[in-house]
Amino acid sequence: MGRHASQVSSERRLLGGVLGAGTILLLAWLLWAIAQPQAAPPTPLDAESSAIPTTSQSPPTTATTTPPTTLPPPTTTPTTVTSTTVPPIQLLADGLGSVRLGDSYEDALDTMTEILGPPDEDSGWLGARSDFGICPGTVVRVVRWAGLRLFFSDGPTDFGDEARHFFYYSQSPVAGGEALDLRTPRGIGLGSSVAELEEVYGRSLTISSTVRFGPIFSVESTAPGLTSGSLTGIGPDDTVSLIGGGFGCGG
Repeated sequence: MGRHASQVSSERRLLGGVLGAGTILLLAWLLWAIAQPQAAPPTPLDAESSAIPTTSQSPPTTATTTPPTTLPPPTTTPTTVTSTTVPPIQLLADGLGSVRLGDSYEDALDTMTEILGPPDEDSGWLGARSDFGICPGTVVRVVRWAGLRLFFSDGPTDFGDEARHFFYYSQSPVAGGEALDLRTPRGIGLGSSVAELEEVYGRSLTISSTVRFGPIFSVESTAPGLTSGSLTGIGPDDTVSLIGGGFGCGG
């Protein structure tokens, strides 16, 4: 393949700079030779050898050294949130690893912040009827790390009465963000296929489609909560687009 015009142009500029510097050196030498009263005209051999700069006469070479394209690449690379940088947190029917539904707002938030760092977003306490739907109790608060959202309420819920506590979580993609690689104990998470759901959960799995929420799934459990979520469709190659634990807010 031929070289791009920009590459040829850069090489010509570099070659022109080298030739220009050589011409200036030769003219400077000739002027110096003329100024010497005893200097004899150089023979062709002398002129040829004198045109080669000596160490003491060498001009600075910084202008004609390696082109900018040979500069070393950056030594740092962007980091991403993956299972190798985030401690494993299992998606459970009744919580997130050691953080369980019913834990107080303060305890759950402190533990999750210790594991994941400061949250990306915190709604603050809102009325129970909000953009998050119709939630239990009088107030709701949603705290987000990447695509993982924790819901808190003052109850009553299936997991607490009046104290502000953790009652639901969901994991779903966030526009322009990264998803934490979190999965259930059976290895199900965002992107898992319907075929995988059926294989690992068998008769405990229910898949249905509603007018309001579209294709959804749920998994029977002996735990107090419920593992459920949304699907891109009900075919074997369709995938999990949201997965949650507990009981969320209504529409």
